Amino acid sequence: MLLLKFEALPEGLIRLKYCKQFFNQKPNIMKVHLIAICLTIISQAGFGQWVSLETQTSKNLYALSFVDEDNGLAVGSGGTVILTNDGGQNWISLFITRNAEDFRSVCMVTPQLLFVGGNTLYRSDDGGNTWTNSDIQYPKSLSFTDNLNGICTGITGVFKTSDGGINWSQVVNGGTSVYEASVDFGETAIAMGNVGGFATYSAIGVRNEGNQWYSFDNFSFPNSNAWVSVHFPNPDTAYMFMNQFNNWIPSANNQFVRLTGFELISVFGDNLWVFQSEVINDIIPDYMQSVHFINANEGFACGEKGSIYSTQNGGIDWRVDYEGSTILYRMQFVNNSVAYAVGNDGLMLKREITTGTESNDTFNETHVFPNPACEVCRIFHKQGVELIEVITAAGSVVYSGKPSSGAQETLLNLSGLRSGIYFVRTTLPGKVSEVIKLVVAQ
Repeated sequence: MLLLKFEALPEGLIRLKYCKQFFNQKPNIMKVHLIAICLTIISQAGFGQWVSLETQTSKNLYALSFVDEDNGLAVGSGGTVILTNDGGQNWISLFITRNAEDFRSVCMVTPQLLFVGGNTLYRSDDGGNTWTNSDIQYPKSLSFTDNLNGICTGITGVFKTSDGGINWSQVVNGGTSVYEASVDFGETAIAMGNVGGFATYSAIGVRNEGNQWYSFDNFSFPNSNAWVSVHFPNPDTAYMFMNQFNNWIPSANNQFVRLTGFELISVFGDNLWVFQSEVINDIIPDYMQSVHFINANEGFACGEKGSIYSTQNGGIDWRVDYEGSTILYRMQFVNNSVAYAVGNDGLMLKREITTGTESNDTFNETHVFPNPACEVCRIFHKQGVELIEVITAAGSVVYSGKPSSGAQETLLNLSGLRSGIYFVRTTLPGKVSEVIKLVVAQ
């Protein structure tokens, strides 16, 4: 596989460098490898395209939220709110308020339960027909585990609800900190953002332990750079982009960092979350505003320069997966097969990942019964499946296991899961995973 490395140039361009392993070989061997590489690139490019969707708006789109492959919501400048129920093929505009405020956060918990963040937090429980608002000021992000429990970050701190957003209680006072990202796993919730300093910003984070919230240890970060974007696939792993701000303005110094091994300890009488941090790539050519990792190796990020990047080795090397020039703000992987991204001028991109090399009989061979399911369900799958995973709509893996040797049926205990939409992913040796939606109704 050809690996491409980013190297920063004075003009802000990207130089792509071939890995040395190919050029240290004899000419005839190298030629064979390069031919195979070219064929691999061509075949992959044909099966993982980002396609532009017609949104019927020229307003900037700042955020999006899909609850499944079909139902999603995008928001943006000047009061823009657009909704789709057919995977982005058609969009309808929703009206929230006469104030032409910018909407910068959104969460579709169900196709009926919607949240939009502008000057305050707006809520609809009828699919966007009517709206109410709360006193949370300038909400930055929302994350729900089900249609009752979730968290919201705003410029004044972190808030929690247990009644579907009708009422909110503040659990973290922001002070001079602004928490801009949040993720709620149920037992564990996390929020990250920045704290303003004399001439710059520094990354911060908070995480709960029971009903108490504690701060991240500042010295566990690799440096004092600012938070830019983050993805927590699980409570103890984070994939994060950082930037060395200069006088409150982002610089060209961007880093990709991995955080692992979170542990709550007492430091000089204060409880703090300590963790290990590792700078994986110190020469990132773009200000990455959104990131998502499918697994420990495969990840994606979209940048301010308008391109989407991908990695196949945990962030060590990145390549351009989609080349553009319009600023991209947010990206969401609904599952491992479908993703969306939004940006300026009404730009909406959709990526559907298929192999194109498999025969059709390798698909639709996994079935879930019953579906919707309550306490248990059966996964009927092809013999030889190496891994079965259950994934939340937010992308968190809540179950991972290997079927018994030769088995074609696996019984799953769902009693520990909250009601909501999940995805069952089965993986065969050397083949692309098959993903099926599972509705849990406890």
